[in-house]
Amino acid sequence: MKFSNLEILNYLNEIDNHLKTSKRIKFEYTLDWANRNFKDRPAIYALFDDGDLVYIGETSSLLKRMKDIRRTYNHTFRKQRGRKLFETDVNKKGVFSEEEEVRLTAYFERNIKMTFYYIDFGRSEAESYLIHKNKGEKFDLLYNKIGKRDLAMINRILEK
Repeated sequence: MKFSNLEILNYLNEIDNHLKTSKRIKFEYTLDWANRNFKDRPAIYALFDDGDLVYIGETSSLLKRMKDIRRTYNHTFRKQRGRKLFETDVNKKGVFSEEEEVRLTAYFERNIKMTFYYIDFGRSEAESYLIHKNKGEKFDLLYNKIGKRDLAMINRILEK
């Protein structure tokens, strides 16, 4: 089956709309939070900090990824958010001080919510497109970076 670039863009915009308008799930630092809310399926996910879109990610297992987000050494966004909050970097073990980790977890529980969209193929391409699209809205809030390869792929889709 072959899709036109317009059909692909429409699908990607549908994902973008879903991530921004669907009910947001509040972050909890409990052992069963991920098990209660997510399936072991591929997905695109969006993180919101106090209502602002701040991160878009893709994963082959949303359940496992949401378990990882609780640990600083496992998740880029958690590290980046902590760096900004504490104006310091992680230690050699990839975490902040014990006190800062407690504060970061409390911050996540107060401010971080997320949405997701299960997607079985094209996760990386969809993630790249959504990052590129949303970087322009409040570029200072979105923690993601756009890779040169990703930008070239997006430009090819948009040109046709």
